[in-house]
Amino acid sequence: MKKYRWYWLFLFSLMGKMLWAQDTLRPKVILKTVPTTLIDPDNTLTLGAEIPIATRWSIYQEAGWGNAALSPWEDGKEFASKNNFRFRTQGRYYFSDPYSQRGSWYLAVEYYRKEVFIKEYRALGRGCNLTTGGCAYFEEGFLKTRRRVSASHVKAGYQVVVPRRLVIDLYLGGGFRNLLVTNDAEEGSINNWWRNVNIFNLRTLQPGRYETIPSITGGFSLGFLLGQRNPKALPLR
Repeated sequence: MKKYRWYWLFLFSLMGKMLWAQDTLRPKVILKTVPTTLIDPDNTLTLGAEIPIATRWSIYQEAGWGNAALSPWEDGKEFASKNNFRFRTQGRYYFSDPYSQRGSWYLAVEYYRKEVFIKEYRALGRGCNLTTGGCAYFEEGFLKTRRRVSASHVKAGYQVVVPRRLVIDLYLGGGFRNLLVTNDAEEGSINNWWRNVNIFNLRTLQPGRYETIPSITGGFSLGFLLGQRNPKALPLR
């Protein structure tokens, strides 16, 4: 009787493993979107793709575009034109199977880049003394400014597949970022750049290469897993 008891325990354990395998997907790619970038001050519609390259390793790439007309913060009056671009390249390591309903914690290393192009109509001082701020004359015209943010981050996150292949990805991390601002103003001209300066230079339009500062990143993404289910277990005979 004791021998049969161990037999049934082994059989139930095997069946449990086979049933769990039926709920596991063999992914080919996960298509993702990041809803929070739609309400970012430099808003973009952001799409991404995660591609598994080994059992627990994957590469994730995202890119986004947006402009002032799609922003909930812009009224179209301050900037004649504003276009935002962003992309992120990331490598991930999962601590367990990330493509099951149990989910998995992961660590990621990434490079992030954001480019903002702004065209403003404003009064520009000509023949100016940069020390005193005095100008020979002013004229109105368009000023084109470019803001480039580059950052490197290390992240910790949790990704889980819920029924019907929906993927939820939560993450938090930190690293360093730097900012470069340039424009097409003529040498010796002055405009009201300083109205955009703040203590951390996060939103400034004043030209310059700024020092590297700490960066914090966090949020979530939603995705859809494209792949196929593991073969169903054959019935015992």
